[in-house]
Amino acid sequence: MKRSHLLAVAAAALVAPVPARAQTGTLKMRVGTIYVESGAEANYAFEQGFFRAAGLDVELVTMPNGGTATAAVLSGTLDAGISNVSTIASAYVRGLPIYLLAYSAVYSAAAPTTVLVVAKDSPLRTARELNGKNVGVVTLHDLMQASVQRWLDQNGADSTTISFLEIPNAAASAALQTGRVAASVVQEPVLTEVKHDVRAFGQPYDAIGKRMLITGFGANKTWVDANPVAAARFVSAMHATAEWANRNQRTTATLLSSLSKIPLEVTTTMNRSVYATTADVTLLQPVIDTAAQYKVLPRSFPATELYAPALR
Repeated sequence: MKRSHLLAVAAAALVAPVPARAQTGTLKMRVGTIYVESGAEANYAFEQGFFRAAGLDVELVTMPNGGTATAAVLSGTLDAGISNVSTIASAYVRGLPIYLLAYSAVYSAAAPTTVLVVAKDSPLRTARELNGKNVGVVTLHDLMQASVQRWLDQNGADSTTISFLEIPNAAASAALQTGRVAASVVQEPVLTEVKHDVRAFGQPYDAIGKRMLITGFGANKTWVDANPVAAARFVSAMHATAEWANRNQRTTATLLSSLSKIPLEVTTTMNRSVYATTADVTLLQPVIDTAAQYKVLPRSFPATELYAPALR
């Protein structure tokens, strides 16, 4: 979903109240999830009983992408939903009623799940050689494009000379082979699937940090304020899930394959997402600052402003 559409949907929904619920016993929540690993932590919590152990009765709602999940959170259709943290920050900084309720997937330079690649036989060797060329990103004007721009600028290129094209993850390899783009971002699991056709050129998220927050759970402010106990239980459940998932990647590979229909041989060999076990602000502040530097956000702000009370 385009950001302009997301904001329009959200603005129209500002008048929709979210009713308070009883704060004793098992508490109900509607949570949006996405069948990619950076978005599937809630599925792991559901399957392994972490929600139930925390006293939550969670209804999972599968969403097509994080933008749609954020719009549903803002409208009150969902209580919480997974999204790219820059999308959540974008809604917040524009005055829309959203909190960051819980951290989720963390990028690690040691096992990158997002890589800038070129065709295997490409003559390009340095970032400067991309000046004046087309570069593919999965989504325009978001954190991914900002990270590529920052990486290019840090490595001798001039990102203002480069044209960015929106290339779906699955189409990146073909776009490289036909010359439509000189380089393109590719994410797991496609990165593993096309590894024999492409060559790694750079790790753009490294320009933000060797570890950084990629996704988190946005939550409707009205719901959080009316349901503080449920919100706190959700935070506790996600921290427990993160600790378990980071220790049990063989099990999560099987779960992810079953959910997403990605072949098991891919989920067991690709670079894997890890999940944040604490709300470490150093994982988030550089994301906000970079997004503001490259105009994904209209301004920067202290990351803790985004936190729900249960995360502080």
